[in-house]
Amino acid sequence: MKKILFIAGISILFLAGCSNFDKISQLEKQNQDLQAQSNNQQQINNLDLQAKCSDMASKYFISKGYKTSDGFDYKNHYNSKLNKCFILISTSSDNNNLFIDLYDAVEGKHYASYLGHFNCDPVVLSMTNDSKKCQLDSGNIWNDGNDTRSPADITVGFRGLMNGDSSGDENTKKQFMDAVQPFMND
Repeated sequence: MKKILFIAGISILFLAGCSNFDKISQLEKQNQDLQAQSNNQQQINNLDLQAKCSDMASKYFISKGYKTSDGFDYKNHYNSKLNKCFILISTSSDNNNLFIDLYDAVEGKHYASYLGHFNCDPVVLSMTNDSKKCQLDSGNIWNDGNDTRSPADITVGFRGLMNGDSSGDENTKKQFMDAVQPFMND
């Protein structure tokens, strides 16, 4: 009799364990479903914010008088880490000059500015007998959007002949664009 009761007790514990296992499995499945729904909602929200950023950037571009017909171009990006909408505006002239500015399209803060040349390839410059053309290329980046602060958080290229600081070269534009990328990517 004791043996039968022992086996019955083990069976009950086993069945109870199976029941708990089933409940745990159901809870894990529910958790996975909720996470998937949350991820889908985050993607929808992110797409919505990107669309709003695109609209804000277009309005900002137009409101400041920029026109693509005048040679201006822009790219926009909603940076979810910073919760900001950035617009990178650029233009180049016929004589190889390049101007790039980064703004917050909502607040209007100025985050970066580049003044230089579109092409600073040493071979091209040597063919035009103007190898020192890109020495004055420079860029400034203010991480907080406060372009009235001097010095900027990041400065590339020419910093001023009076101080004897470094001058621009064929790498200045790349250094500037590398420093701007954290604003234009997540």
